[in-house]
Amino acid sequence: TQSTWANIEQPKQSIQKTKKQPTNVLNEDTVCSICGDGDSNDSNQILSCDGCFICVHQDCYGVEKIPKGEWRCRPCASGCQDAECSVCMTQNGAMYDTVEGEWVHLFCMEVVPELYLKQNQTLGLFQIAGLKNARKNRSTLTCTVCDKKVGICIQCCE
Repeated sequence: TQSTWANIEQPKQSIQKTKKQPTNVLNEDTVCSICGDGDSNDSNQILSCDGCFICVHQDCYGVEKIPKGEWRCRPCASGCQDAECSVCMTQNGAMYDTVEGEWVHLFCMEVVPELYLKQNQTLGLFQIAGLKNARKNRSTLTCTVCDKKVGICIQCCE
């Protein structure tokens, strides 16, 4: 669950853990859509969005404190249930907003080296940055995942 924060620009101390229990009960088969792990504990619960039902660990998604009542992921909280990832051009999944006002899966951020988390001091949260450079650097490539030239293409190293 630590890998999401590997590309972070600010110190990780901003993401704190809480011992409060989530308001929704998940079954034992539930896994985090970011890290794929189903293990959780009092300080790192798996949360389910009350809008789209995406499941994420607190640490993977950067949720400091579990709210009382409903919890919504960033796209659902902003009213954007049809958010599309600017990297892979698909909908659904755990996304963060970008400094450019678009959406990117946290997993996609991990595999595109130009993308990183940047703390927005005004909003008091992290956003994904580097989208403009990623587009510029990868505009002529063919994606090694989907074999297409759409979105921001991912290249595997040899």
